[in-house]
Amino acid sequence: MRRIVYAQSALSDLIAMESWIAEQGAPRTAAAYVERLQDRIATLAQVPLRGLDRGDLLPGLRIMPFEASATIAFSVDDGAVVILRVFYRGRDWEKDFEEGETP
Repeated sequence: MRRIVYAQSALSDLIAMESWIAEQGAPRTAAAYVERLQDRIATLAQVPLRGLDRGDLLPGLRIMPFEASATIAFSVDDGAVVILRVFYRGRDWEKDFEEGETP
């Protein structure tokens, strides 16, 4: 089983998501959403090579959708799954990787 490591950019993404949802008048929904998202990420510890290989954008990059509203971008090494970014709905995450803005 691998450990889960969050890049600072991924942590910032989660905070921004929760803040945005809470600002829409749904703070409990925001907290529950981020908790479900983190639970999904935690499953990568046991089965890390899920999702789609996007090594064309960044060597080792994998992506996995979450509830049709987010995309989890991560890489896997011998001992860890590194969560690079978590993009909220509609974000052109491919462009961010192509332009070298992430991780």
